[in-house]
Amino acid sequence: MSRPTRPAVAQDEEISERRRYLLLAGLVVVAALAAIGDTALPHSASQVAVAPSPPTVAVGPAASTAWYCPGPLPVGPRAEAASIAVANLGGTRLAGQLRVARTSGASSAEAVSVAPDGERILALPQTGTAGWAAVTVLLDGAGAAVEQVVRGAFGTAASPCVEAAAQTTYFPSGSTVGAADLSLALYDPTGTPAVVEVSVATGSGTVSPPALQGVSVGAGELVVVDLGRDVPEQKTVATTVTTTSGQVATGALVTVARPGGGLTEAITTGTSETGSRWWFAPAPLGPRASETFAVLDPGSSASRVALRLGSGSSASELVAVVPAGQVVQIAAPAPATAVLSWASVVTRGGPPVVVARQTVVRPAAAVPASGASRAGDPTGGKPAKPAGGQRATKAAGPAPNPSRGHLPSSKAPVGRTPSTTAGGTPRGPAASSTRATATAPRAPAGVVAGVPPLAPGTSITLGTPRGAAEWVLPGGEVDSAVSELLVLANPGRRPVVVLIERLVPGSGELAPLSGRLLLPAGGELAWTPNLVAGADSGGLALVVRASRSVVAASFLFGRNPARGLASPAGLPVSG
Repeated sequence: MSRPTRPAVAQDEEISERRRYLLLAGLVVVAALAAIGDTALPHSASQVAVAPSPPTVAVGPAASTAWYCPGPLPVGPRAEAASIAVANLGGTRLAGQLRVARTSGASSAEAVSVAPDGERILALPQTGTAGWAAVTVLLDGAGAAVEQVVRGAFGTAASPCVEAAAQTTYFPSGSTVGAADLSLALYDPTGTPAVVEVSVATGSGTVSPPALQGVSVGAGELVVVDLGRDVPEQKTVATTVTTTSGQVATGALVTVARPGGGLTEAITTGTSETGSRWWFAPAPLGPRASETFAVLDPGSSASRVALRLGSGSSASELVAVVPAGQVVQIAAPAPATAVLSWASVVTRGGPPVVVARQTVVRPAAAVPASGASRAGDPTGGKPAKPAGGQRATKAAGPAPNPSRGHLPSSKAPVGRTPSTTAGGTPRGPAASSTRATATAPRAPAGVVAGVPPLAPGTSITLGTPRGAAEWVLPGGEVDSAVSELLVLANPGRRPVVVLIERLVPGSGELAPLSGRLLLPAGGELAWTPNLVAGADSGGLALVVRASRSVVAASFLFGRNPARGLASPAGLPVSG
């Protein structure tokens, strides 16, 4: 089946239909899969990719590529189930192999084939001994994007996999207080054994537990350590993993108390990159939702950082000093009305840092039902007090307008939104006249005004050091249990035009899911496929194409209170 012609984004800013056939400088791909049938041995150290961090999807001619999903991913007879989502943005079919390494020492492999502009969801085995697993995905070409997903009683957890093993990786966010814990995965996908040392910053000091020094990880093996056992009862833990020999890919499964009772989990991969600027796509913030940013300074001197939060026409800024080798948590002030807030963290002196955001959504019952509903806040009522009894802090600037950042009707001037009151209600005849309301400008299909009702839960998302004009979000889901929300931020000073497409499993086609959407300068956009006909069919890998650089992520949230929240960042596309 032939690939459809992609629509133009803008007359003056059309995105080229042809992929540029140049890989990123310094990208060394793995050797060709000459021994694709050999499942007993991992590929050699010389075959391990040296790639940018965070990972980037390169579309162009390449002999082969590799992705590493360190997990820890549950396998065997357990309540949770893990899967690997593989999306193919290239114009040719990708064939290769999925290799599974278990903590029990067992390993297995299966063939993988992904159609052009398609995706495959590969379930990990639920037989054998219950334990943890890590995965290597080897493919015979470029253009793949890979994500690891865990679903179970704790809800959905998801994060992008990585393209490279490294000597040093960082996890800025975590806790071991009470039922909270962090299971740290050390996966050696190379043919050379590795020796690992783990240090933990707690905000007041740094500890190096003896049991986590000189940890031996064999070639092709996975070792999972329980940080809560070796660094117990610490409210804040920021982890640094360093190899004294060899390289590893690292991951963490973070268990935290679920708002309203019970537990929830978030999964993330370690990053080997430090930076002077980190971007975060929009996330919910308000009476039911809070955001906390963990900033780790792995350098030898203190770093001064500025956290900037924006929503609509308002923005606020917080400044903090992070001591050398330490982590500082910065809580975002919660506005009285629920909004989607993008964020950036910039160093203004000192060494580069690593930043992760933890988003917590509390149950609707935590918000008093009395009082009028607030525009953009599906729970209505008065804001709840912040956890810990602290006084709520009013965000700087005017009240955020949830309607900002969405495409106006074709009759409205480009770059402007319909006039609104502070609460987000249209002014003028549209507010009082039934006839006028029927003809008032409407947002395009799928665009969400305000914040949709999200199930209670916690997610952890690493920041991205740069934007991109094209993103892919594999591993999405829209079905009876889980919904998806795509969130975009425009860090630039000019409006951006955006198109959203879907990778259709098995069809070899990209299916457009939206028309042109306007993303204002410094603004945000929320879009859900739930409102798009034909999208409610399970797996949903999305592609975002923009006329200029944007930042993209998705939210996977349960349709019932038993399921939690995940917020995997998108993967930028180059080439």
